[in-house]
Amino acid sequence: MKWSILVLGAVIIIVGVIVLLQPKSVNDTEVQVETNLSVEEPAVDQEFNVLVTYTNQGFSPESVTIAQGETVRFLNQAGSGLWVGGDDHPTHNQYPETTEDACRGTSFDTCRVLKVGEFWEFTFNHIGTWGLHNHIRANNTAEIIVK
Repeated sequence: MKWSILVLGAVIIIVGVIVLLQPKSVNDTEVQVETNLSVEEPAVDQEFNVLVTYTNQGFSPESVTIAQGETVRFLNQAGSGLWVGGDDHPTHNQYPETTEDACRGTSFDTCRVLKVGEFWEFTFNHIGTWGLHNHIRANNTAEIIVK
């Protein structure tokens, strides 16, 4: 009887060692996800004259002086949306120019939310001081002075 218990114990140990030493199959596929969401700021080029960046802190710079006919690029680098709208909020009707695609009676309006990394350009054809804001967060304001 002792002899059979020893043999049974040895068999259990051998089977356990074999099970533990067998190579395991890997059915999971490793997926590498790129998490670099940084957005590089574009350099000033012939398409626009001044860059205004929108971040979580608001517009930068908050005041820009340009010549009549120059173009400003508004770049969204915030963690939330940016809807550039000319003052007054919420009508955006201070800037006097309008086009066919104007959504609020003025062309100085993105008419939609810009996602992070997106930009919108506007050419200022009228002399004056033009206030603007993020329509999503109307307390974030800036101004474009056109001479």
